[in-house]
Amino acid sequence: MNPQLNQLQQIIDYQFKNTDLLDQALVHRSSLNEQKQFSQSNERFEFLGDAVLELWISDRIFDKFTKFDEGKLTNLRALVVCTENLAKVGASFDLGNFIYLSHGEEKHGGRTNHSILADTFEAVLGSIYL
Repeated sequence: MNPQLNQLQQIIDYQFKNTDLLDQALVHRSSLNEQKQFSQSNERFEFLGDAVLELWISDRIFDKFTKFDEGKLTNLRALVVCTENLAKVGASFDLGNFIYLSHGEEKHGGRTNHSILADTFEAVLGSIYL
């Protein structure tokens, strides 16, 4: 097992029964050609994590903002789960340091790229859900 996975599990305060799920959540598509141990990127996990996050946030704001109509709830949810905010959350625990990236993507700032951080954060949520 990748020793960095233990460190990340400590940071997020969640222990995986199957660390392969977390490992897969960290695979950016740019790394697929350079790191042959991976056959799939984290995009499927991102898809699932996005849905899980949207449901959780929807539930929280639905309970907290009882006077808001559907339109206001939708706008608030969009503000909360925007790329910028998700990237900030990922950056707050140095998620970028754990992502498998190609050399080119890393050279061009991929570890701090907001889109990559946000997408990987969603993928990690997807792996936790699984």
